[in-house]
Amino acid sequence: MSSEAQLTPAQLADLQAIDSPTIANAIEEFDVRDRRAGYMDSSIRCLYPDLGEVVGYAFTITFKNRGPNDPPMRQEWVRALELAAAVPAPRIMVAHDATPDVPAALFGEIMCTLLKRLDFVGVITDGTVRDLNEVRELGLQYFASGVIVSHGQVTVESFATPVTVAGLTVNPGDLLHADRNGVVQIPAEIAPEVAAKAEEVRQDEGNLLEALGDPEFTLEKFRKVMLG
Repeated sequence: MSSEAQLTPAQLADLQAIDSPTIANAIEEFDVRDRRAGYMDSSIRCLYPDLGEVVGYAFTITFKNRGPNDPPMRQEWVRALELAAAVPAPRIMVAHDATPDVPAALFGEIMCTLLKRLDFVGVITDGTVRDLNEVRELGLQYFASGVIVSHGQVTVESFATPVTVAGLTVNPGDLLHADRNGVVQIPAEIAPEVAAKAEEVRQDEGNLLEALGDPEFTLEKFRKVMLG
């Protein structure tokens, strides 16, 4: 398990009030990782943009098309969720589809209702999902590669281990921030400081936008604002 950020409810609420691009910009200011790392690519999308931002700690699973000798899916699913309590709440399910050539939805109304009861705020998967209307009513955020009608014949292959989804390797306990723009991982060592840094980023961007909106705008004036 990763070194968890262990933020207070107030700190988590502060992060949730910020959009994901601003969070990503704030993280860059700490210079703790390559600017081309730490976020998911565009192969998944937010299915409920109107639900806004979610922040939570990752619980990870890998699922696959069930073979004839694999254990029943419900048995493995319960085993996986029994370990979810080891991850702090709020939780985000991060699920890798190991057999995308056999499309099927692990997540639908029943699974997501269970997740909601277990303090999950979102599902992020490179697989497909279903029951869009019902899950939307739950208020559980969905990020997925697409939507499909059937649960097919899937089972949980592994859980509470690192997974790579949409180009980002996620460890159990990683702090994630996600909205209609995408998903970003917040490094634990700077997590308590990211919200304050994001406010600095907003102020800087506000100054730039104000200069761009000036009726007497010139490139020379803008250069002075941008470069100081």
